[in-house]
Amino acid sequence: MDNSRFHILAVYQTFKKYSDINHPLTAQQLLHYLKIEFDITMHRGTLRNYIQALQDFGIEIVDADRIKDGKYLLERQFEESEIYLLSHAVHSSHFIPSKASSHLIHKLLDTQSKYFKHNFHNSVYIENGKKNNNPDFFYTIEMLLTAIHQKKGVSFQYMQYDYNKRLVPKREKPYKVYPYFVVSENDNIYLICKSLSHLDTFSHYRVDKIKNVQMIQESTPSLQKNFDPYEYTYPRKFMFSDEIETVYLKCHVRILDDIIEQFGKTIQIVPIKNEDYFHVRMKTSRQGIIYFAMQYLAYCEILSPDNIRNKLKEILVDATKKYQI
Repeated sequence: MDNSRFHILAVYQTFKKYSDINHPLTAQQLLHYLKIEFDITMHRGTLRNYIQALQDFGIEIVDADRIKDGKYLLERQFEESEIYLLSHAVHSSHFIPSKASSHLIHKLLDTQSKYFKHNFHNSVYIENGKKNNNPDFFYTIEMLLTAIHQKKGVSFQYMQYDYNKRLVPKREKPYKVYPYFVVSENDNIYLICKSLSHLDTFSHYRVDKIKNVQMIQESTPSLQKNFDPYEYTYPRKFMFSDEIETVYLKCHVRILDDIIEQFGKTIQIVPIKNEDYFHVRMKTSRQGIIYFAMQYLAYCEILSPDNIRNKLKEILVDATKKYQI
């Protein structure tokens, strides 16, 4: 191996691991870390040449303000704030198994200095007990994406929890579908597909509950051009697959933020004069809006259409009977 190529990479790796704006490295410290990390001994002049070569290549190794001869790596692949955000997102995502989460976070932290790693681990975090520890999660995604790219159908087992909190097959017979998209929605990752026997409607399956994916011979029928999966999922609150309807609500101002954050900014909002209420017009799924309205009973009323309003009435009447003394 050409030692000069190896040594210059070792210098860069040392800056990456041991330096940041609060921990610049002097030449003496660099030579120390090169020796203990890589068993490399070099002259100061050679070290200066390597640093200059890295800078000429565009790597931002800059001088420290208050430490003579001190330098540190300024620009990294990710900003510290981005690493915090991405790592917390990985940790909090219940569909990513614990072991895979730790591996991903470790890879993200490897882009930062050891000091950032230390501070991060001191500030984060308790074990996420909500995680669905399906070890096939990333393999499943790879298989689904491959099938989508090759336009092939797939078969798989779909899992559900039993009373012992274990994931077990929902049925013995494998599901067979034409896969079209893998999307993120409702804090989950979903496969949007069509059943081999029902090509007129889409189905949705949570990817973290899919196991034992296999490609099958059936070729996936093409969709209409410019089909947008997120335009399809956008009005389907909680990913119910029933028909989309135009719905009118009367809501209290206390849930204004919730309405906008959950249904987006394409909804129409009209304040009611001299009241702490507003009207909302939106397009959404029947089951999705019923589920939402039940969560916000004290602050939300379905005004129309009548079929959805009456269905919610039936649910409430039945629920009230359960709590009568």
